[in-house]
Amino acid sequence: MKIRNTKKESIDLSLKDQYPLSTESDIEVELLESSGAEVNKENGMLLWQLKIAPNETKTIKLSYSVKAPKNKVITGL
Repeated sequence: MKIRNTKKESIDLSLKDQYPLSTESDIEVELLESSGAEVNKENGMLLWQLKIAPNETKTIKLSYSVKAPKNKVITGL
């Protein structure tokens, strides 16, 4: 995702997002990229504390992988 500050002064921004967690032992979710976020592995929450200069654009990357048995149907991703 991209975040841009169009104001004439710097801004401080708290950005929250979440990645999925599995409650089933045969499904594994691995966080691959979080762009330096503070990660809470218990609930999957990510927190970025950003300071964005005037007219600056920041790119935040979030990616994860899901491994599950072939016969397992996974919904909601």
